[in-house]
Amino acid sequence: MRRCFAAVVVALLSCLVVVPSASAHSARCNPYQSMGNGTVNIFLVDGGDPCTIGRVITQLAGAPMIPTQSGFFRVFGPNGHISDSQTKYWTSFESYRAETNQKTHEGTLWCSEFWMQTGSTFTRADNPVCIEV
Repeated sequence: MRRCFAAVVVALLSCLVVVPSASAHSARCNPYQSMGNGTVNIFLVDGGDPCTIGRVITQLAGAPMIPTQSGFFRVFGPNGHISDSQTKYWTSFESYRAETNQKTHEGTLWCSEFWMQTGSTFTRADNPVCIEV
């Protein structure tokens, strides 16, 4: 009776413990993505493996509303703020590159936004543009 009970317990526990393989999880990561919201474009670049974000690149979209503007870019990811660019006059031909080298997983958000400068006041140009990995 004890052997039968022990066999049932072992069988049940083996059904509950499922360890996903690392290669199956990393195969779903896809950092080569880009997105735009009409004001800001964002691009993700891998950091040597599919589940590492090596760099986030952002730029003005070149929309007629904001072809060039004084201000700064803010980049943030699933762990919060990553970096801000310098405050300067930006054109749609320039980009800001934030080196991240952060591990990621499916479902994480990587975002950028542009803050316009008018005198000494900064206002966000548009909602953040985000990529879900």
